[in-house]
Amino acid sequence: MRITKQTPLDEAWRIAMQREKTAYEFYRRAASVVTDESLKKLFEFLMNEEKKHFQLLEEDFSRAFIKEM
Repeated sequence: MRITKQTPLDEAWRIAMQREKTAYEFYRRAASVVTDESLKKLFEFLMNEEKKHFQLLEEDFSRAFIKEM
């Protein structure tokens, strides 16, 4: 899905979180198939960065959009 000027902020946020998950899965799969150890470490590093990005987005999304009960 594309984000446009008309995309509601909460939906754009959800899209961003999904893209982080997709990138994480890409790097995870790449790390599992490469044989070069330095490349494997690079993919693992990138995978962990995407995980951090997702967690930051998720925490901020919760604060911004999820009402306390």
